[in-house]
Amino acid sequence: MIPLALFMLNLMTPDGDGAAIEGPRSGRYAEVAEDGRSTCLDGSVNQIRLLIAPNGEPPHLRSSNVGEIDFRIEGKSDSFGLSVTPDRWQFGGGRQHTVGVEIDGVTNGFLIGQLTLELAPATPPSADPDASEVLSLVSARYNPVRRGSGGAIQVFVENGATPDGRPLRPFLRCGD
Repeated sequence: MIPLALFMLNLMTPDGDGAAIEGPRSGRYAEVAEDGRSTCLDGSVNQIRLLIAPNGEPPHLRSSNVGEIDFRIEGKSDSFGLSVTPDRWQFGGGRQHTVGVEIDGVTNGFLIGQLTLELAPATPPSADPDASEVLSLVSARYNPVRRGSGGAIQVFVENGATPDGRPLRPFLRCGD
């Protein structure tokens, strides 16, 4: 009887408002203004362009690559390939080192270095109906030397703040 009950519990889905979010969606995101309004049309603000493979799965049998991220944080811009981890809000990855086959925008090219990226769902900063898809950039660090000293690590975001300590506001999805 207990196995049947456990099976039935697994079939139940959460209510609409409390439904678990599977992971971030592809698209361009811009940090919201201090007053909570959208900055999607302002090209000078902190931005993220995120590309995640369909279903968040590697499109290649011999690759763990699941997407790409380009971001500009406090004037620093960079681009990385993303690799899969068990948590769909956390990614590994690095810089693309070799040419590879591309399917759905994701390459199976070899990545070098070690990127650690953590995103999180965020609460919309206002009652704006366009602010339905919001995420936080929790951590973004890149070590170009996989087995080297910590001195080479580039910290873009740590604990939700820039290296100079400014807390980042949520990032609003602006579109594809």
